[in-house]
Amino acid sequence: MKEHYRQQLEWEKQEYDLFELQTKQCLKQMRQICSEHYSKEVELIRSIPGVSEISAMIIIAETGGDMSVFENSGKITGWAGLRPRNDESAGKYNISTGSITNRNNQRQQISSFYFSTGIMGGIKNKKRLVQRKV
Repeated sequence: MKEHYRQQLEWEKQEYDLFELQTKQCLKQMRQICSEHYSKEVELIRSIPGVSEISAMIIIAETGGDMSVFENSGKITGWAGLRPRNDESAGKYNISTGSITNRNNQRQQISSFYFSTGIMGGIKNKKRLVQRKV
C-alpha cells in the first residue's frame, strides 16, 4: 500500500474516532438533561412499543416537551409532516396517504408518528403532558 493511502486511512480513522467520541458525549448530555427535567415524559414516550430511549429524547428535543401547543394528535402529526395530503381538483378530493407533506426532517417524522399515535391519542382530553419548561 502506498504511503499516501496509509495517511488518508489514518486521517479517516481519526475522524471516525472523533465522531464516536462526540456522539457519546452528546448522548451523555441528552440523558442528563432528560433525567433532570423530563424523566416522566421520557418514561411515557418509551412506553410506546418500539420507541427507544434515544427516540424519546429526540421527540422531546424536537417538540420542546410542551405538548400544550398541540391541541390533538392531528396537530402534531401535521407539524411533523406526517399528515396525508388533501388534494382537491374540480370539487373532488384525492387523498394520497403514501406521501409525506414535509420532507425536511424524516427522523423527526418517524419519532413524532409513534409519539402522536401512542401518547397524544391516549391523553387527548388532558390539558398538558408536560408540567415543566426549561
